[in-house]
Formats: sequence, C-alpha cells, structure tokens
Amino acid sequence: MAEKPESDESVTFPVYAVSVETNFEGLDYDETPIRKAVHSTLKSENCSEAEIDVILVDDESLRELKREFFDQDVYTDVISFRLNPYEEDRVEGEIYISLHRAAEQAVEYGVTADLEVLRLAVHGALHLLGYEDDTESKKQEMTSLEDAQLAQFDEPLIVKTLP
Repeated sequence: MAEKPESDESVTFPVYAVSVETNFEGLDYDETPIRKAVHSTLKSENCSEAEIDVILVDDESLRELKREFFDQDVYTDVISFRLNPYEEDRVEGEIYISLHRAAEQAVEYGVTADLEVLRLAVHGALHLLGYEDDTESKKQEMTSLEDAQLAQFDEPLIVKTLP
C-alpha cells in the first residue's frame, strides 16, 4: 500500500495550450518543435498558465500588422501581442513569425531557417512574458535566454518546403 503524503498540499503543474497555424496555403510543416520551444520558454520562466497561438505568415502579412498596430511601414521578423494584462499570471497571446524573414536571417546568421523560426518563437514568447529589447542590455538578456532555449534542440525540421 502506498504511503500517505506528509501534507495535504497539492502539486500544481503548468497548463500550456500552444497552437501553430499558418496563412500559407498547402505549407507542409511540423509544428511540434515550435510548440516545444514555446512550452520550454514558458516553463523556464515559471509561467503557470498560458494560451498562445503561433502564426507563421509571409512578409507582407507581417508588414501590414506592423503598419496597422505600430504605425511603421517596415518588414519585421516577429510580432507578439499580449491579449490580457501583464499583471495576470495567465498569459494569453499571439506570436506572428515571418517565414520569409526567418529564411533570410538564417542565411545572415549562418543557421538553418528552422532554427531561426524557433529563435523567433522563443523571442515572441519572451515578449509575451514581459521582456523587452529596446536597449542593448535588454537585447543581450533576451538573446542569452533565447540561446539557452535553443541549446535544447538539435536541428529540427519544421518547414519542408516554403511556397
């Protein structure tokens, strides 16, 4: 017979719902590495509960979001929207990632496009958790956290072909 626990304290586990979708018709991709990267980031930052949608988009879609919500007509790699107040423990948000920008930056940084997509997913998750990159020291902090998360992954295969 199992022993009775010493206390009646219950153990709580984080509850994360992470979905991945795309606006590319017929895109053949594996969402598992992206979901794992976001999940791992949330867990490492002691987030207790989250519901996050990761949306893989083209350059023009992300440019339009940047124009509409930030009044900047520029291409960007990732945009995160926190949908509930930062004061709440539960995180609700959306992360938009430009696959075109990820592919271009991967060449620039000498990594695979898949690894760059994961970096952008982690970066977006960190923004949803309240991290900012508006100064050099804050950028360095986020990069360090991103590197720690990416160290857990081998070369993932996410996007098989980019339309």
